Amino acid sequence: MERLTVDRALRSVSETAKSVTRLDGRLLLMHCLHCRLEDVIAAPDRALTDEEAGRFHALIERRIKGEPVSQILQHKEFWGLPFKVTRDVLTPRPDTETLIELALELYEKEAPETILDIGTGSGCILAALLQEFSHAAGTGIDISELALTIAAENIRNLGFSKRACLEQADFRSDLTGRYDLIVSNPPYISKRECSDLPVDVRDYEPATALFAGDGYDAYRAIVVQLPRLLRPDGIIIFEVGQGQLDTVISLITKTFEQAGRPLGVTVKNDLSGIPRSIGARG
Repeated sequence: MERLTVDRALRSVSETAKSVTRLDGRLLLMHCLHCRLEDVIAAPDRALTDEEAGRFHALIERRIKGEPVSQILQHKEFWGLPFKVTRDVLTPRPDTETLIELALELYEKEAPETILDIGTGSGCILAALLQEFSHAAGTGIDISELALTIAAENIRNLGFSKRACLEQADFRSDLTGRYDLIVSNPPYISKRECSDLPVDVRDYEPATALFAGDGYDAYRAIVVQLPRLLRPDGIIIFEVGQGQLDTVISLITKTFEQAGRPLGVTVKNDLSGIPRSIGARG
């Protein structure tokens, strides 16, 4: 009996499972074969053992049901760093890298000494900032104890444990401390949009990290605390959803005006040209 090859395995997936991309198939094959992605691409005639073929088909079935590849592999790269990912945290996305890019632009001639990451999840934002700002110390907070367990593992594996502190806290309650840089990718999807989300987001990622009332509840809760948390000339950077830019800028501006602190705002677009990150210095 002719053995299943890499190429035939990928073609069979393309023909029978339209929801599974060729990249998905390659990544799952890479996992089954314990090799690099380039090895999968370079060896289309490589034959799979019965055990490897069985594992591959089992993983494809999980993907067909909607489970994200990142959760199947329990791995996702962000800012060139490897992160463990489970259903307890959001999968790091390229759009979120705009927060890091904006922080580097705003701190071109200086560097923050203290960083607060609100809703740290996997710890990817905090870790990326600690990578770039080598003398900074950071605190990551999250309401989820399970998320903090994943974040702690990632922070430890990347070697940032001595410069990072993780705390269980609700951003709706009073936050403490004073920081040079505050960053947050808060929940910003309105609950009425739940049914419009792809299955791999709606059914497999933590609802507390996705949904916040009308989409602005988290921003409102965080913004009112910023004048107390942010040191003079400090910077806040938010990720925002499509169409949310003007409202979030208005919330930040109004709060800082009431506190008598002048504010400068910078916006960073994602690769699709959509405003994705807001940076405000005040």
